[in-house]
Amino acid sequence: MKKTTIVMAFILFCLAGASAPADVIDPNDPNVINAAINIDPDTLNLKSKGKWITCRIELPEGYDVHDIDVSTIMLNGVVPAQPRPVEITDTNGDGVAELMVKFSRSAVQALLTPDEETELIVSGELADGTIFEGTDTIRVIDPGKKNGKGPKNK
Repeated sequence: MKKTTIVMAFILFCLAGASAPADVIDPNDPNVINAAINIDPDTLNLKSKGKWITCRIELPEGYDVHDIDVSTIMLNGVVPAQPRPVEITDTNGDGVAELMVKFSRSAVQALLTPDEETELIVSGELADGTIFEGTDTIRVIDPGKKNGKGPKNK
């Protein structure tokens, strides 16, 4: 099974002729907290005309999603979370609150190509400047194309 990790921020900066930005998050940095991320839909159809991609962010014990600064949340370093709607829920019923945010579906789709699995990275900051980051893997499809390489064989 082919797995693609998209790091569009870096690619976009390279295409623009610039070096990697100084604020790229190092996931091995002990000051970065690991967030649990759940992105819906689990399968993203590139032909879909939907408006949003939904993301739920759950922080580890000792941190509170109420402290997340929504204006800092980014998907793959380039797509900002929408300021509204935002909701704090416990969707998975584990007793830990999650912050629900939405990303522009068209902006996210512009970053993706059909593949079996694609890892998306969501990052942001808490009010005190603490950085969080987490990933989720989704499937990306484009009806009418086989593995993103052209028309289906008939």
